[in-house]
Amino acid sequence: MELIRKIWSQQSSDRPLLLLATLLLITIKLGLKIMQFQTLQKLLEKISQPQKTRKYTLYKIIWAITMVSPDIPGVVCLQRAMAAQVLLRRQGYPTELRLGVGKDNSGEMVFHAWVESKGKVVIGGLGNMQNKGFKPLV
Repeated sequence: MELIRKIWSQQSSDRPLLLLATLLLITIKLGLKIMQFQTLQKLLEKISQPQKTRKYTLYKIIWAITMVSPDIPGVVCLQRAMAAQVLLRRQGYPTELRLGVGKDNSGEMVFHAWVESKGKVVIGGLGNMQNKGFKPLV
């Protein structure tokens, strides 16, 4: 209910993108539970075909995902990165999904996902990614 209020409180022109981001995050979260990663990736590629006209900016897409994701229980960096990749590709932005591994402050292995566009991290950037030694696996 809080998520619906949050979306409704935004400008009417932003609501369709916020609803799309919400639906995509939930779909990806469920998809990761019921199918293999590669299968889900192939399905997402099919809906990631660029549209004829660019409707949303890169920054607006990242804003939408960042706005709604905290209110969807269990959404982590992987779902956010995958949703961002779909929405960005649909708008014609080049993207690379990165999956990496590093160590936290206690030396424990941690995994992280982020998206790059034209060599720059656009979502999932950690201020200290280099300090944690994240090495892209994919």
